[in-house]
Amino acid sequence: MAPGDWKSHRLLGSHILRIQDRHQDQIQKHPGHLENYVLLGDCYLRNDKAVEAELVLREALERAPN
Repeated sequence: MAPGDWKSHRLLGSHILRIQDRHQDQIQKHPGHLENYVLLGDCYLRNDKAVEAELVLREALERAPN
């Protein structure tokens, strides 16, 4: 993907948002499935959203069994 290829960047951006939405939806539907928190946190980290990643991973830790 070339730096000036705005169509590819736009497509990639919309794909990333769909992935984030899917993981957020899965967390809402299945709050006990901790893998969804990890996947969402990973998605945030890969997109320079460290604060959001930390928050969602902290939530997973709170829900995790001792």
